[in-house]
Amino acid sequence: MLCNNNDKYKNGSNYEEQKEEYNHRILTAPFIIYFSNFQQVEFLQINHGAEMKELITKLNSILVEVKILRKAGEKEPEKYVEALDRLLPFLPELSKVLAEFDARIDKIDRDERKEMFTIAEKLADCYGICGGLAYRRGKEYFKDSLEYYQKGREIELNKRYRISNSYNLVNVIVLKILIQSGLSPEIKSELEQARSFVGRQIDGERQDQWWAWADLGLLNLLLQNTEQAEQAYQQFWKKGANQDDFNSSRLTLQNCADALSGYDKSLAESITIMMDRIIEIKPIGQK
Repeated sequence: MLCNNNDKYKNGSNYEEQKEEYNHRILTAPFIIYFSNFQQVEFLQINHGAEMKELITKLNSILVEVKILRKAGEKEPEKYVEALDRLLPFLPELSKVLAEFDARIDKIDRDERKEMFTIAEKLADCYGICGGLAYRRGKEYFKDSLEYYQKGREIELNKRYRISNSYNLVNVIVLKILIQSGLSPEIKSELEQARSFVGRQIDGERQDQWWAWADLGLLNLLLQNTEQAEQAYQQFWKKGANQDDFNSSRLTLQNCADALSGYDKSLAESITIMMDRIIEIKPIGQK
């Protein structure tokens, strides 16, 4: 059973301790989880059934709180740390459960396989959320953000888990660009691979997801395929994106333009021009 800790967090002071504790616990102590007050609690090994449902239910509840804190962080940045403190304890447990499924992959039945898919998707999402929270804390936390996104990408790209997403994949590339302030040959190769990966998803199950089209637009833009980027952003609007969705995408575009301004002025300018162009092609009356 997971404990319910309602203690208030003070100024986000637990984040660095939580991160260090998480990095240690993820490889040890399969049946222990620590919350931000580091009170040790025992819980049942979660393989299936009621225990699995309890874990997911608890996580979903925390994710609602995290979303609220993330929004509050726009005005009170310490809320980003509080959100991380809430979510970090779940990472080692989800990782351990997933590892247990992997260890007996040839023996699990259909229901357990579905549970494995759920755990993998939730874990990838959690890594992505943690990456986004660290990113919002500022440049000094970009490396933390990249670390979370890389772990989420590893899960996203594992065909065993059948995850149809590219959030972590694309953000790994974005963070590398921001940290390096340029496009190394390695990054260019990753951009090409990611564009092909997202393109295949859009040709299949993600054709109606606006965020997939946003990813494709960004990747094409960074590869200087301006026409293809604009076509992707047209689909971004057609598939139901709203102004808030664009504001989130715009922040990423602006940060990339700023990071690349000293590396490739022409590319940085094309990104800035595209930000205005995306607004121009927004359908009249769309929120």
